[in-house]
Amino acid sequence: MSTPRADTFVATAFCSTADKHRFHTALVRFVESGFEQRLFTMTLYRRLSQTFGHIAHYDRGGFWDFWFAGPVSHVSWVEHVLRWPCYGDPTHSYSDVERSFLRWLDAGGWREKLRAAAEADARAVDLSELARLQDKYGCGS
Repeated sequence: MSTPRADTFVATAFCSTADKHRFHTALVRFVESGFEQRLFTMTLYRRLSQTFGHIAHYDRGGFWDFWFAGPVSHVSWVEHVLRWPCYGDPTHSYSDVERSFLRWLDAGGWREKLRAAAEADARAVDLSELARLQDKYGCGS
């Protein structure tokens, strides 16, 4: 699913349709990148901390540590946003952007992709620990 055009969003008193479109596009790019930290800009953080029922978690670093530090937290974040009911009138909120982003997440199978990545990461950690212990205690495979 491609990113919708700016004119599919509704302007608010303080944000244009272009502002909403930029946020949607930045959020999609961030997820598609595998949550690259360099794409988690202050602009993205500020808006994201005001959508999907998020709280600021003190600052950008705290928000990052809570939601994006690794594969397990990526899954938690996607689960969180997919449960969000997108409250509000789009003339006064980003609810239209939230709904559009949720459709994009669902259409792209992101919940499943991120769960698989978290499972693969956990397996790699377990296998590394197994190899370390086998080496330490001299009991190879």
